[in-house]
Amino acid sequence: MTQLNKDYYSIKEASEILGRSMASIQNSMYSKQSKHKMNVEKINGRVFISKEELIKYKQFLQERDNLVEIDCEYAMNKISNETEQTNLFRETRTLFITYSQAYFNKCTGSTVHKQTTIGQFINFHNKLQKNLSREIFEVDIEELNQLFLNEGLLTSKEKLLFTRFLSYVFNHKNMPLKNKLLAVQKSKHKEQEIYSASTFNQIYKHVQNIELHTQKSLNSRSYANMWVYVTLLCCDFIRGSDLVLNTPSLNLKELDIQEADFYSNNFKLNEHQVQIVIKALYLSFRNKRASKTGELLTFLVPSNLEMPLAYALVLSERLRENKTCQLETFIAAGKYRKIKTQGGMTHLKFFNEYKKFEGFRFSSLIMNRSLATYLYGSVTEGDAFDSELALTLAQNARSHKNEDTTKTYIQLMNKDGSIGRVAINIFRRGNFGWLYEQLLRFTYTDSYKTLNLEDRTAIIEEIKEHISLKETESIAAYVSKYLTPAIIEEIDNGSIVEVMNVIYEKRLKVIHQVMRLNKQQLHDLFSELSTHSMPSKIEHAQCLVFPNCAYPALMNCMYCEYVLPQNLILIQLNQELLRLLTSIQESDNVNLLKRQSRFLLQCLLILSEANDTFGKSYVKAYVDVNQIDDLLKRYAYKIYLPGDNHGD
Repeated sequence: MTQLNKDYYSIKEASEILGRSMASIQNSMYSKQSKHKMNVEKINGRVFISKEELIKYKQFLQERDNLVEIDCEYAMNKISNETEQTNLFRETRTLFITYSQAYFNKCTGSTVHKQTTIGQFINFHNKLQKNLSREIFEVDIEELNQLFLNEGLLTSKEKLLFTRFLSYVFNHKNMPLKNKLLAVQKSKHKEQEIYSASTFNQIYKHVQNIELHTQKSLNSRSYANMWVYVTLLCCDFIRGSDLVLNTPSLNLKELDIQEADFYSNNFKLNEHQVQIVIKALYLSFRNKRASKTGELLTFLVPSNLEMPLAYALVLSERLRENKTCQLETFIAAGKYRKIKTQGGMTHLKFFNEYKKFEGFRFSSLIMNRSLATYLYGSVTEGDAFDSELALTLAQNARSHKNEDTTKTYIQLMNKDGSIGRVAINIFRRGNFGWLYEQLLRFTYTDSYKTLNLEDRTAIIEEIKEHISLKETESIAAYVSKYLTPAIIEEIDNGSIVEVMNVIYEKRLKVIHQVMRLNKQQLHDLFSELSTHSMPSKIEHAQCLVFPNCAYPALMNCMYCEYVLPQNLILIQLNQELLRLLTSIQESDNVNLLKRQSRFLLQCLLILSEANDTFGKSYVKAYVDVNQIDDLLKRYAYKIYLPGDNHGD
């Protein structure tokens, strides 16, 4: 704790010392709900807190927030210590302890969920010990049924635990269980609630009102957090608790944002800043697993939500207290840190203050179901997709392990008419590049459905015209602006054009292959790509010929004409460009320089296509263009581009 060298401190000073907001300090002074009342004194009309009170409050915070990590060892110690031990049914207790250990070794979920489950195990064991007449495996099945059906004795979850424990006991004892006990569960046939298409569309538009929410978020951390949270729920149907735990903090200095910027009447984020924030979000969720299922989380931000989400995250970061989570206002104070996925009263002001949301009830679970439903519907109503594809998309997005679980989040009844009315392209996956554009063209061009092979072949000639020498030379100029024949005389613009033509000839062969597909084959291909079922060797790209790799010896698919990149490949592209330039810098081996130089050109070509698709400001958030340009200038004399196949 900071050295306290005064007897009394103002609220502002206490806030700085304790690392708490002034609002939370005032709450502990005046609120009746405060769990630790902090006494204050008035001196000359001003409120002060004594050194002793500050020390007491600091100790209270440390004890309250001393987080408990609940693992199997913790669970077993708790169960062993808090279950009633009796000499009558020792073997039943031993069996229950071993069953509990097996269960908690695999138990996943939040800390609060685990703590609740431990309590259920303890209560069930104690009830069982009090109501058994002998060891559980010696009790007649009819008596067990009576125990099971005893009204008021066991809760529905304890009944489920009873059936599972009983099955474990009889299997362990290698004894037949003639009759199974079935726990009484709530009906699962009841239709799960979702928001109407119009309500969901209203929410989706509401989060995009940057001007309105910026003003409301300037002085309210809860409001800013809710803006982030609801926008994230509109992006992907990840569980609320996983969103709260994985949303990253930001470095406003790295974003070149000063406190004074927030007080200007024209606070704006540029495209580069927006993409830096989205990149941070992606990196935070990367390789994280869902707390409930242990499956890898997938996270995508639709392009029309990137801007509002970036603003919301920046404003949340501004109000974030030191050493707290980005969405800390959703986490209840205490050692178990319960996550309030439905939000609190202050969060709901995000909706409650607007007439269009009168009577609206916010629920993260309903948001998950609604997003899954409208994703499912928008996909199934399209000509190029089917319900199996949509279900796979939904399953992957929520990180479920099987389709049956996913189906519970998808409502197949659409009472509001066509889901197509929700005119939202929810899952824009950031695809770009020449091959993706041509696939879209072939898939969605109505005339293509009736074209014969000769007509389709004619389109290839159009593509050749599109990929003209003029365009080739412009890309070559982009690459060669730093290439001077100071040392290697073979390097000239003509040789670069030669390499580019080799690349484009390979691309035309790919197009020719695609053009030979009939409508159904093209449909199947696009469906596979839409479910990300044709992975490449690298992240954030797919392979048109998966699993038949055209270049098995290559470990990086960026150099292949069959690759379909996505926007986040730019993170890897930056690393690969720097690696290639460093390799060229450090090597004098001519064969290696030729190979690395061809790879470099391929990467620069992807960079050029990304610039055309997303814009240079967008790309600079992921690729250190200045550093790459500097390295190109310094080591251009070592770059060989005599033209050759790249598959060696």
